[in-house]
Amino acid sequence: MEIELKPEHQQFIQAQIAAGKFASSDEVVDVALRLLEKLGNEYSQWIEETRAKVDVARAELDRDLRQQRHPRRDRRPAGGQHRHARGQSGPRPGAGRGLVRDARADAARRRGG
Repeated sequence: MEIELKPEHQQFIQAQIAAGKFASSDEVVDVALRLLEKLGNEYSQWIEETRAKVDVARAELDRDLRQQRHPRRDRRPAGGQHRHARGQSGPRPGAGRGLVRDARADAARRRGG
């Protein structure tokens, strides 16, 4: 394979050889290609790790939002009666949905979106 290099790349290679860092232009290109491959592999690994972290964060956010929508039963008033039993006042069912919208808006602001 024949490759034509830009003049600045040719000068860089010649300077590396002149400084005694490499014995030939083939050696310089070989090292450069191995470093490029290593960089690509490290980047791919970083992408995979970042995606896994995002998946964990999304699951935690989903869990938190579900908990806001459906509080645990042990937080209900004693006696097993729901607050909306006949004759008792309180917010209407589903009134907490605004909290979910607020939580999603806060999360979007923190992400910068």
